[in-house]
Amino acid sequence: MNLHKFIGGKLKELRLKRQLSLEKVGRVVGVTRMSMSRYERGTSTVSLDQLIQFAIFFDIDIAEFFPPSIRASELERSRRAGANGYHSPKTVGKDLRE
Repeated sequence: MNLHKFIGGKLKELRLKRQLSLEKVGRVVGVTRMSMSRYERGTSTVSLDQLIQFAIFFDIDIAEFFPPSIRASELERSRRAGANGYHSPKTVGKDLRE
């Protein structure tokens, strides 16, 4: 699976669901309509900072931008790490919305 295309597809899905233009969503992170189009097609990479801003804007957990298979492997890794005394922080998007 191409992660860039997955993230782009999710961005497009969220944008269309809310009936927003490429320009409006692009303004959230300070990019052009063309950059947003490239993100949605998976031909350009969204930075982590931008992904966090998108998660806050769309009011979703940042994990929603990743395929379930990746989220499941991260959860398992966190569980194993937790057994060793490490406690993972809350999700970024949720922390920033509080």
